[in-house]
Amino acid sequence: MAPVLLNAAHPSRRLWPLLTRRALSAGITSVAAVPLRTPRHLLGALNLMSAGGRVPTRESLRLAQALADAAGVCLHHRRALLTKDEIIGQLESALGSRIVIEQAKGALASRLGVDVDEAFARLRNHARSRQQKLTEPAAEVARGVTPADLITAR
Repeated sequence: MAPVLLNAAHPSRRLWPLLTRRALSAGITSVAAVPLRTPRHLLGALNLMSAGGRVPTRESLRLAQALADAAGVCLHHRRALLTKDEIIGQLESALGSRIVIEQAKGALASRLGVDVDEAFARLRNHARSRQQKLTEPAAEVARGVTPADLITAR
């Protein structure tokens, strides 16, 4: 993008009157922008503002674009790492839940003298009837507390 000179004659006064007025009052006399993008998405723009009548050169704009591209790649990698960390956290949570459920199935099967499939069915029905996550009654059972209706439920 070619730099825009902010002055009384430039169309920027009509297009962006508030921006132009505020920029000029801050001493900014030209504005240029280069796209800030990731390999897959356009994120926005890197804005270059100059004071004192200086206008960014083509070389300055190329350098700005290279910096914006590097920033975009960094943002893309950061997002990928956050997504990876989020998935790892979900998997760790699921594994922890699975362990508690398996412990509860074994404890119930032993206490009630039923097989583990029957113990799981009772645990699942108990949780559903109370609109609980399966891990809630499973944690109780794993701690040694067996709700009475789990003993008689089918």
